Amino acid sequence: HVHEEALLKKSCICNDLAGGALRKLGIDLSATPAICCGPNILSFKRIATLEEMVGHIYGWFSLLADPETSHVFVREAGLYVDYLYQEAEKLSRGVSTYTKERLGLFRENLLAGLEYYQQLAEEFNPAEQNRFRASLDTLRKQLSSVPHLTSSAPSCL
Repeated sequence: HVHEEALLKKSCICNDLAGGALRKLGIDLSATPAICCGPNILSFKRIATLEEMVGHIYGWFSLLADPETSHVFVREAGLYVDYLYQEAEKLSRGVSTYTKERLGLFRENLLAGLEYYQQLAEEFNPAEQNRFRASLDTLRKQLSSVPHLTSSAPSCL
């Protein structure tokens, strides 16, 4: 019961989420490592073991309550694509803190990340591969049509 209380106590998001790194690097050996599940926790149908969660992440099976929910990698990449669109729009109005070249590099790095995900999909359950790859293709198309960016952005990974 005492361990459960320690696991469920409130954490400082500024310090405790970095607690594992602070301890490992010897910066603060008294830091309390914490994790945060985030809002995606609502997508899951039940509590899972760590082994099950790893299997879910790699697409070997799904723990999601709704099988049509996008894979976490696709949702994360989609957030970055949305952010790039927003920044490109700000750039067109002259209010972005980024240059056109910097946003072009951001896009190129996103495309490289999508390519990595494409390769990672080979480890997925075959039933999940097609849907995952189709979602990646959609994101690639969105990235190729970001307004206000030149197509000749520098490539640096």
